[in-house]
Amino acid sequence: MGGRVRLSGKVKIICGIILFVIAFSVRALVAVDLAPVMQTRGQPVHTMSLVFHYEALRIVKGDGVLLRDGMDSSDTSLLIHAPGYAIYIAGIYKLLGMDYFSVQLVQNAMNSIAPLLIFLIAGRVLTWPVGIIAGLITAVWHHFAYYSNVILPDSVCVLPILAAVYLLEATERGRPRSWWVYAAAGAMSGLSVWIRPNTLMLGLLLTLALPLVSIRRRQTLKRSWLIGVTSLLVVAPITLRNYVLYGEFIPVSINTGIVLWEGIADAGGERFGAVRTDPEIAAQEAIIYDDPRYGAMWAWPDGIQRDRDRLRKGLGVIARNPFWFARAMVWRVPTMFKYSADAPLVFKKTDLGFRDLGEEVRLTHERNKNDPPNPPPIAELSRIPLVAYGESISWLRPPARLLQRSAKETSLVFIVIGLLVVLVLSPRRAIFILLVPFYYFLFQAALHTEFRYTLPLHHFMFVFSAVVWVLIGHAVWRAAKRLINVKGRSAIPASAA
Repeated sequence: MGGRVRLSGKVKIICGIILFVIAFSVRALVAVDLAPVMQTRGQPVHTMSLVFHYEALRIVKGDGVLLRDGMDSSDTSLLIHAPGYAIYIAGIYKLLGMDYFSVQLVQNAMNSIAPLLIFLIAGRVLTWPVGIIAGLITAVWHHFAYYSNVILPDSVCVLPILAAVYLLEATERGRPRSWWVYAAAGAMSGLSVWIRPNTLMLGLLLTLALPLVSIRRRQTLKRSWLIGVTSLLVVAPITLRNYVLYGEFIPVSINTGIVLWEGIADAGGERFGAVRTDPEIAAQEAIIYDDPRYGAMWAWPDGIQRDRDRLRKGLGVIARNPFWFARAMVWRVPTMFKYSADAPLVFKKTDLGFRDLGEEVRLTHERNKNDPPNPPPIAELSRIPLVAYGESISWLRPPARLLQRSAKETSLVFIVIGLLVVLVLSPRRAIFILLVPFYYFLFQAALHTEFRYTLPLHHFMFVFSAVVWVLIGHAVWRAAKRLINVKGRSAIPASAA
């Protein structure tokens, strides 16, 4: 796997820059594909994006960051999700302008750092050739490029998680092993919770698991507690705000119950009364509680009590049917690896994609100057910097599609083979790479699962896919050298021999 390969600091910087440029370019191509429907009703997850947009507007207008001016304690809409992504969007709006294209530009730039971190993590834990290939897969992977252009927090929370793992890897293998590095890793874990609450327990899992895989177990045990403590301290302002406003202990948000109830329905639990969607839950609760107001929204009024009731119902179903739920959790893990769904490859040059839909939606769009962002005309899209860059590199579409398809069609098999290889050669290294995926297998599999929720785990799983690519490349290289040597010897005249 290239264990003897050593890279100088200069070469690492060059590799990192190349991976960043490739990742940003692929994401720019996807931005061009989505541009015709951005800021219209045809935009992917348009309604969910608007929730964050409106919250960002309130922040920009000075209505408060964590707290809203004139907030009514009976209004639990503040608890729908973690506050970090709306704050992030508000910062972009103030700096670059109030439109989704600015958000895409910043997200694509930030998310293009992820391949560099995977390159460094895989290179240090395994070998540098594996790191390069893992970084390349991450740079071109179609799900990462697609969700990087969607106005949701799913792709943004990946970077702090990768940063946390890189810090832990660097301090475990390097000297001196500073206390602050463990604290910084915990802070990164906590930061990811500000963006998406799914990783609330990740810091605690790293605290417990890291000493088990460390070669310096006792020294790591003395410091790893900082990961969990720091992550909780970083999340504490959200928890404190919730207690001040509502007088209840709510770590981040109130969507645990609804996600669990929908997850039970997805697993075939309709016979227990579970339903699959947010509107269905709201309608169900309007009947259960005999309160028509509940039919409008799942999060208010009385959002805290309603979600706790959902959580109790869900846990009750699990307690009465533990083996059924265990099978459902096991079944959910393979669904996290449906690489052929949920995101398209980079479009072909001849594929109009969303252009016709975007034109149709724009013609019927009701503009409101007081409610940006409004969709720009199709003819003006090329003036947007990110779109202009994507259009200028349209010649990269064929190789980008080829790389994406090659990775997509081989990854699942290669992940399994690569995982087995690394487990045999170095179980500690394999388990270290699997820490974040294991967290998602354990916690996310117990809840409702969509592919976008699990983006962080796939960054690490592609390290194992890269192992197989490197082994194949090495085998091909050795075979080619033998072939060249054989031809060279056969070309030598017998008399000269």
